[in-house]
Amino acid sequence: MGRYVWVGAMVAASAFLVHSATRILVFTEASYRVFWPNRYWLLVHFAAGSIALVCGLLQFSARLRERYRAAHRWTGRLYLTAVTVGVTSAWYMSFHAVLGWTLGVATFFLGVAWVVTTGMAWAAILRRRVSIHREWMIRSYVVTFAFVFFRALFASPLFVGSGTLEERSTALLWMSLFVPLLITEVVLQQRRLGDAHTAIQRRE
Repeated sequence: MGRYVWVGAMVAASAFLVHSATRILVFTEASYRVFWPNRYWLLVHFAAGSIALVCGLLQFSARLRERYRAAHRWTGRLYLTAVTVGVTSAWYMSFHAVLGWTLGVATFFLGVAWVVTTGMAWAAILRRRVSIHREWMIRSYVVTFAFVFFRALFASPLFVGSGTLEERSTALLWMSLFVPLLITEVVLQQRRLGDAHTAIQRRE
């Protein structure tokens, strides 16, 4: 992850965590509003997602990977555990969606994407396929970052007041998942093409 991208992700994640904590950690019905029926699961989901956000950033630190390999491995295990807990709570809330079944479906498949991308990263590193592991970790972290994107889009003047709360939340959650993943895939494939072109030139 480039330095500027890493710093930008750190700033965005920090702002998201601080903003969300002001609501999630105030354990009252007035703070949770419509999500009060799922308050315990939402609190667990927020805690697990916060750990995954922080651990994911640490995983992309070249200094941590090169100088503190044991710490890098343990951070990865903590990230995997946090994703597992986060997915479990997300799936529970998807089947008990308080804003309607469409948001429940979007939340369920966001969890599926989280499991698949993280699982592929884990499977790759077990086989010592480091480059493939890094690519899938990037995809996994993009999924982890989905709610940061979601919060930014939800507060954007472009979408304020658009449709009902359920319609807006569902549409923005899909956008927060698939648009960043699509951009990420284009960047990763462009990098592969560039590496392949460089390898061909060296052979010639």
